[in-house]
Amino acid sequence: MRRSSPSSRSTAAGGEIVYCVEVESALAAHPAVYEAAVIGVPDEMMGEKVGAVIVVRPGAKPDAGDILAFARGRMADFKVPQYLAMRQEPLARNPGGKVLKAPLRRSVDWGEAGGVGPIAAELGPPDRFDADAAPASVWPWCPR
Repeated sequence: MRRSSPSSRSTAAGGEIVYCVEVESALAAHPAVYEAAVIGVPDEMMGEKVGAVIVVRPGAKPDAGDILAFARGRMADFKVPQYLAMRQEPLARNPGGKVLKAPLRRSVDWGEAGGVGPIAAELGPPDRFDADAAPASVWPWCPR
């Protein structure tokens, strides 16, 4: 299944429709998450996989595993993000307050999709991989 223009309201993860607002709400309920944006990550076999960009609350030291376990308790397994990027900068918004997902989609490099081994995703130089020191920390995640 291929879509000609990505929707900011939903993503098709392996034929299942995943509404971004549902996943974003579940992630934002975590105490360490300030805000979240969900986007489809292109995948050759599945069409798209669920990816999330999370803005961390100031002073919080989140663990990707904890955030995803928290999300698993609030939604179906196929809706839980398989890619997770954490950052400290707020998400870009339009004058109406909506997250600008097109520039966000272009700014995140999720690396090779395929689910085998570690999946690299970067929002900044590789030296920004430490949650304590980094303005853009990324934890790629493939739960299976």
